[in-house]
Amino acid sequence: MRLSMIAAVGKNRELGKNNALLWNIPEDMHYFHMMTRGHVVIMGQKTFEAIGMPLKKRINIVLSYDKLFSPQGVFVVKNKQEALQLAYEQEKAGEIFIIGGAMIYTLFFKEAERLYLTCIEASFPEADVFFPPYEDIFTKKVSEKKGNDTMFSYTFFIMEKL
Repeated sequence: MRLSMIAAVGKNRELGKNNALLWNIPEDMHYFHMMTRGHVVIMGQKTFEAIGMPLKKRINIVLSYDKLFSPQGVFVVKNKQEALQLAYEQEKAGEIFIIGGAMIYTLFFKEAERLYLTCIEASFPEADVFFPPYEDIFTKKVSEKKGNDTMFSYTFFIMEKL
């Protein structure tokens, strides 16, 4: 069983602003869908609220400290240990994905073994949320694939810890 993180970031590790992405890259959204489909995904309450519904064809675990938060179609847990225990019980295909937001990435950073990272070749000075520093931790490059659309160039990386 592997615990992985998946994210898209700008040049300065930007994730978003006001609980929303700063870009719309269809190939990255497709990549996210293909990589996480059929797996358990763990996210924070803000990320779930930004998405607006459970992700289909995945087991959704939402970490929330709000006792009244209880949306349909997801498991709500109160801490990291509950999230990991439930994820390991539910995951059948061998990989669990941490999908955000910034606080959740930081919370699971030590346990994560793999990082699926889309690096967008642009800066976003308006960003208010950032991915944690990863460059000295995920140092083994498993794969790299370049892409671009009408707005951005980007690279899909898969990285692991040495």
